[in-house]
Amino acid sequence: MRAIVCEGLGDARTKLGDGVLRLANDHPTPKLSPGTTRILVAAASINFPDALQIKGEYQDKPPLPFIPGSEVSGVVAEVAAGVTAFRVGDKVCAVKQGGSFAEQVVVPAGAVWKIPGGVGGRGSRVAVAKSSLKPK
Repeated sequence: MRAIVCEGLGDARTKLGDGVLRLANDHPTPKLSPGTTRILVAAASINFPDALQIKGEYQDKPPLPFIPGSEVSGVVAEVAAGVTAFRVGDKVCAVKQGGSFAEQVVVPAGAVWKIPGGVGGRGSRVAVAKSSLKPK
């Protein structure tokens, strides 16, 4: 699986491959576990906490190397045991702590939302932002 991997701490704005981020063409595919969904990533965003995490200045500091990215939209490719709200082929958006800058991401079903019918393209990225701001 291809993924953008953070191999050191520094500025996320440097050209891919010239700084702390590189494109890995052979990163392991994340494992599905009960209660999770596998999403084929169509779009992922970088936000301020992601940039801080890549610099090593965010409160959550994953061990190196790691795949950054916490907001994603795409299509459900697989659902694990216990997941009933989603089916393969559903267009979804999700939030998770890291891992979104990859071709596939595995997310707990409780952090996934269906994208309303008729919304696509840039609208699905807007759905990620709106869903992550939704009060609990």
